[in-house]
Amino acid sequence: MEVRRVTDPVAAGADGLLVSVGSDLEPLTALEGRLVRSGGRELRRPLDALGEMPPGAAVVTPGGDLAVEMVIHVVIRSREEPITERGLVQAVRRGLEQAARWEVERLALPLLGIGAGNLDAEVAAAILIRVYREHRLSHAYPSSLVFLAETTYQEEAVRRALGPTPMGLEGWLALPGGGGEEGGIVSLKQAPKGPWALATAGGKDATLALHRARAAGREVHWALNIFEGNSGLVRFHGTPKAVLRAQTAALGLDPVFDRTHPRDFDQVLTRLLEDLRGRGACGVIFGNLHLTEIRDWYAARVAAAGLAHLEPLWGVPPMEVARSVVEEGFRARVISVNLERGDAAWLGRELDEDLLSQFQEAGIDPCGEQGEYHTLVVDGPSFSSPVEVAWGEPLEREGHRFLTLGLPPGS
Repeated sequence: MEVRRVTDPVAAGADGLLVSVGSDLEPLTALEGRLVRSGGRELRRPLDALGEMPPGAAVVTPGGDLAVEMVIHVVIRSREEPITERGLVQAVRRGLEQAARWEVERLALPLLGIGAGNLDAEVAAAILIRVYREHRLSHAYPSSLVFLAETTYQEEAVRRALGPTPMGLEGWLALPGGGGEEGGIVSLKQAPKGPWALATAGGKDATLALHRARAAGREVHWALNIFEGNSGLVRFHGTPKAVLRAQTAALGLDPVFDRTHPRDFDQVLTRLLEDLRGRGACGVIFGNLHLTEIRDWYAARVAAAGLAHLEPLWGVPPMEVARSVVEEGFRARVISVNLERGDAAWLGRELDEDLLSQFQEAGIDPCGEQGEYHTLVVDGPSFSSPVEVAWGEPLEREGHRFLTLGLPPGS
């Protein structure tokens, strides 16, 4: 697999092209529209004859004036429903099966799902690469995949997704004074020694980021979190302060907590960052993987407080991160599920290979970076002792199903 900063499949040396369309068989992005129009009537005529196809379908047409042997059009959305990651996975699988049937050697494609699908480029790239790798386990064709990148951002997104970034050796670091915009990939050993704070809601990614930072010799002293003022819980996770405090104690961290209302989240975060700097912290560690807009939002505020921003897991493929959580002995339980993106049956499950396989089959980000699910880690190599949690009954609010959590009596 490779990425080329071109928008012409012929210039990329491809003999086939994969594009996405809606159920009306119309292209979904400006680039795909230009490619289809460049194919002329020979390419367009079969699509006009079909009229409409359901999501998940794949239609093969001649390349026409594009000078590729064929174009495979995969339907990734209907007229009524937006694109989903699961729908993208299913459609791309079907398209790759058509490429295999016609023995396409080198297949070109733009990043599918980033226009009308509204997926982040890094998420889309990770999905497409994963599906192709799975396809190649049982198919000889296409023997090569080349991404057509229209912008530098798209090119970098694909290169990061192609990885893999060596776990624990690479991360993303922004030093104070650059406004959060001058960060880049570095060895974790290039980060300041510390002391650091960890931004955590108790989940697997933040916990693994802590473990990686400490393994690289960084000192981490504090746990940073903001609770909802009305509920007293971590929003979308449903973790109460008492449970998170017990977890951070088991991880050897001092809590630096606050809550929203009457102040908003941004105001509270600013105050906590100033508090950390006053305590002597050099920066804050986060457990983000690939959502650039979220990373940069926090990086700007951390930099404004005169602190460094470190992402030990940045750019590592999500499935590699999720498997590391399991394989290294962390015990993480699903405590929240977004009912629009995930399966309520996952609630209460401990993260293991079987559950990761279900995430893969569902076509979601296996780390839940789009908010599909959240976890609480209760034991693992970084813990002084397991965290005892009283697991209560599920409840629903804001489109999520949560486990009710608490501490056992007498804790």
